[in-house]
Order: sequence, then C-alpha cells, then structure tokens
Amino acid sequence: MSKRRQDDNNPSDVFFWKDYESDLALRVCSLAAQGLWMRMLCVAARSQDRGFMLINGDPITVEDVAALGGCDPAIAADLLEELERRGVFSRDRKGRIYCRKMVRAEKQRKTNKKNGSKGGNPSLSSSPGKNRKNSGSDNRNANPPLNPPYSILHTPSSETSSPQTLSKQQQRARGEIDKVDDPPPEPAAAAPGGWHDDLLDRVMAAAGVGGSGHIPTHWMPPAAAIAVARWVTDLSLTPDEIVECVRASRQRHADPPNGPKALDRAMQNLAAAKAAPPLAPSASPSPRYRPRDTTDPAEIMRRAFPEEDF
Repeated sequence: MSKRRQDDNNPSDVFFWKDYESDLALRVCSLAAQGLWMRMLCVAARSQDRGFMLINGDPITVEDVAALGGCDPAIAADLLEELERRGVFSRDRKGRIYCRKMVRAEKQRKTNKKNGSKGGNPSLSSSPGKNRKNSGSDNRNANPPLNPPYSILHTPSSETSSPQTLSKQQQRARGEIDKVDDPPPEPAAAAPGGWHDDLLDRVMAAAGVGGSGHIPTHWMPPAAAIAVARWVTDLSLTPDEIVECVRASRQRHADPPNGPKALDRAMQNLAAAKAAPPLAPSASPSPRYRPRDTTDPAEIMRRAFPEEDF
C-alpha cells in the first residue's frame, strides 16, 4: 500500500475543471496522452509530497506508468515523451515529474494552515520576534493587512489640530464638546405597507380591479400603494371618503381606471370641495333655502361633482 500524507484525511480534492479545459498544451496532445495524464494526477494527489509523481516515496518510472495506463512500456514511454514535449508537466533537479499547479496549491495550503494556527495572521503570534517584524510581507495573499494602529480620532495630526478644523465627532472624542450640542436625529420615514396596502385593496375593490385575478401593471404595489397613500397624506382625505369617491367615479365610466393616477383629479376635486368654506345664509333667505351640512359625505360628493346626480 502506498504511503499517504499524514495530514490528509480527506478522500476528495479540489479539481479546477476550467483550468484543465483551457490548458492548450494538454488539449493538443493525443487522447491516450490526456487519459494517461489524468491517471498520473491521481498518483500526484495521493503522494506524500503532493503534486509529485511518487509511489512509496520513489519517483514514478516508465514501467509504473505503463501499469497505470494498462499498456506496453514502449507506448507509455512515447506518451510520456509527448506530454513532456508539450510542456504538460515539469521535472525537478532530481528528475521527478510533478504538476505545477498542484504543487503551488499545496504550498498555499500549508501557508494558510500555518497562519491559521496563529489566529489567521502571522502578526498575531505571541512571539514578539521575527514573525511579528515580517508580518506585513510574509503572507499578503493569504491574509489581509492589519488595521492601522491608531484610529482617525487619535492620529498625531488630530492632536495638534485646532478645534475649528475638527468635526464634532472628533471634538466629542477629545472631550471638548458635550453630546447635547447635536440636535436629535430625525425619525426615519415609515416604509410603504400596513394601512397603505389595506386602503389599496379597498380602492381596487371599489374600482372593480382585480376581480378576475389579474392585476394591471399600474395597480401593482408598492407604487400603487404609495399613490393611494398620498390622497391621505397630501389631500387630508379619509379612507372612507376615498373609497366613496372611487365608487362614484366608477359608476360614471364604463371601464375601470388604469391606475391610481387616473383618480388624482377626482381626489383633488373632493379635497377642494371639502376644504371650501361653508356658505353663509343670505340676509333674506328664500323659502326653498336649506343650510347644507358640510360634514355629510353625500353633500361633499354633490359639491365635488355638481354635474352628477347622486
């Protein structure tokens, strides 16, 4: 049985398919050479020295390659010569065949493991010696750089700056101003939803929209809910007044409105009629005069739409 790495307890490994497919040197090789290279990669992944073609610590031979590929040693030698001529693999000074990408990945893995045991960054080591001194350049690719040793509020330039050039946050950190100097933060605006959606449902029902299960685009929330909510916030109309106005407008048209904006004019007329001052009685009222009740919804509708018969 071949020896494996002592720290390798995972039977699986990462394989970069995109890099494998984009390796032009490998793709121009024969199909037999490509298949043999895949067999050799399996040996390199299980080797003690990951990335090198070793079996029990010894470099792989032509006979071993022939046994892996199930072919004659002469054919195996030709396939190896083809792979090496194309630059698919490399050899070290000892003549050992290795996969360049796998060797780089193993080196990076060991570096990350070493740094991870120290907290993820070489400078976090408890020893104040060489590791801490060279922490900025040891492993920039594996670990992010350290935060600056001083915050912006305590840099030497801030200590010598005049109070006029410092922000309120910096002055407060130095104890030069009190927290009560700043005005209270403005409350955040409420997000669309809640009663807006309920009012939109009532308006759509009064307008005859959505009864068949299909909702037109201009009636889709949240834009439609915001448009309907403006009748309350901008025109000071109540939900009951809005629904009654929509119902009256629907009775005057054959088709439902194509969106809330089509009802803006009716809502503006209703708000104007609602805000109009009450009529004062004349000096000599006629027998037919009857004071109008400006709080009656039906009376408000008659004043908003005088040409209609309610």
